[in-house]
Amino acid sequence: MMCRRMCRSIRLPRRLRDGFTLVDVLIGMVIIAIAFQAAFALAVTTSRVVSQNQSLSAATSLAGSKLEELRNEDYADVVTGSDPGTLDAQGQPDGMFTRSWAVQNNAPVADLKTVVVSVSWTQWGQTRTYTLTGVIGQ
Repeated sequence: MMCRRMCRSIRLPRRLRDGFTLVDVLIGMVIIAIAFQAAFALAVTTSRVVSQNQSLSAATSLAGSKLEELRNEDYADVVTGSDPGTLDAQGQPDGMFTRSWAVQNNAPVADLKTVVVSVSWTQWGQTRTYTLTGVIGQ
């Protein structure tokens, strides 16, 4: 009861009683458009970062598997080389990765070989390389 009496007794200007004006609606739309633009830019950036991380993870796996493969070969057969063509994330042909390895004999000491495996790929117009170094003994 009390609210009805008080609410009737408060006189608001006509402008406030009539609702939103066209200017209010336009300002609201501009604010919403700016918010959507920021959200879209964030989504695009996040997508690129996820894609780059997936590629880096695949490159890490390819380098690690090659180093492990070289460790399982006979010591004398471990020599510098590269894979023919390109590889995909699982090491199968026709992907976006190239893989090579360099072998340095008697490093860091005699009867050890230092192996540097490099995996390269191009993404978003930039060439990226992941390098993994290991030592193989007799």
